[in-house]
Amino acid sequence: MNPGVITVGSINVDLTLSVSRLPDLGETLLATSFSRTSGGKGANQAVAVALAGGHSQLVGAVGDDAEGAAQLADLALSGVDTAVVQVVEGQPTGLAIVDVTPQGENSIVVVPGANAHLSVDHVCRVLWSASPETLVLIQSEIAVEVIEAAAAVCRERGLRVILNNGPRKALTPATLAQANPLVLNEIEALHTCGYSQGQTEQQLLACEARRATDALSVVVTLGSRGSVISEPGGEAAVPTPLVGHVVNTTGAGDAFVGTLAAHLCAGLALVDAAHLASREAALATTWPGARRSDSRVQAQHV
Repeated sequence: MNPGVITVGSINVDLTLSVSRLPDLGETLLATSFSRTSGGKGANQAVAVALAGGHSQLVGAVGDDAEGAAQLADLALSGVDTAVVQVVEGQPTGLAIVDVTPQGENSIVVVPGANAHLSVDHVCRVLWSASPETLVLIQSEIAVEVIEAAAAVCRERGLRVILNNGPRKALTPATLAQANPLVLNEIEALHTCGYSQGQTEQQLLACEARRATDALSVVVTLGSRGSVISEPGGEAAVPTPLVGHVVNTTGAGDAFVGTLAAHLCAGLALVDAAHLASREAALATTWPGARRSDSRVQAQHV
C-alpha cells in the first residue's frame, strides 16, 4: 500500500434542510428547501485529504443499497481510494439530517446505519498492511471499539495518529495519549477538560486539553476565531482567513482536519499545516454542502 493518509471513519448521506432558524425543543418548523449530498466525517475528511494533494484511502462501511453505491462512486470521483470500504449486507447507508439557517448555523442528527457495523477485524487488517510512513486519521463517528482497536494497531506499528474526537466519546487514556494531534472543537475541548463555557480562556484550551489527555499535541478549533495549538515546542494561535458570505458551516471542521492530515503527512510542521487547514476550512463555509464543490459531489436539490 502506498504511504499516505488512511482515514478510518463514517460514510453518510446528508439530508440538509434550509430553515429560518434552529427549532426550539418540541417545536415544528417548515423548511424552505432540502438537498441530498454526500457526507460523513470520515468520508468528508478523506476527500479533504485528496483535495489537498495527499494519497487518500478510506476504511469505512456503506449499506448494500443504492445510496451506498452512490457514495462509493462519489468518493472515487473525488480521488479517494475505496478499495477497503466494507459493504454491509442488510444495513442502510448512514444518514445525517442537517438543519441549516441563513447565517450558516446548523444542528445535526446522525443515523449510523452501516457505520455501526464497521468490522474491527477488517480495520485492523488494513492497518497492519499499511506502509510504515502512513498517517492514520481517526474520528469518532464510528464505534468506540473500532477506534480503540485501530489506535492499538497504530501503537504497535509505530504509525502516527491524528484523532478527531468529535462527537466526543469516552476513549481510553492510552488512545488519547497517542494522538498527534488530538483535534477538538471548543465544546469538545471544554468537556475534555471538565469545564463549562467561560470557565477558561480560549487561548489556554489546547494547553489544558493536552494536560488532561496527555496527547502528544492538541489542536482546538474555534470557528471564525481560528484555532489554538499546544505541542512540546510550545503554544500557538492560528487565525481563520476572512471570507465572503457564510452559507453553511457543516463541512468546515472536516475540511480543516483532512487538510491538516494531508500536510502533516507531507512533512509540514503542525503550525504550518494548521495555517493551510484554516484557509480550507474558511472556504468550506462558502458552499452549501459538507464538501468542496470541485469534489464533484452533486447536490440533488428539491
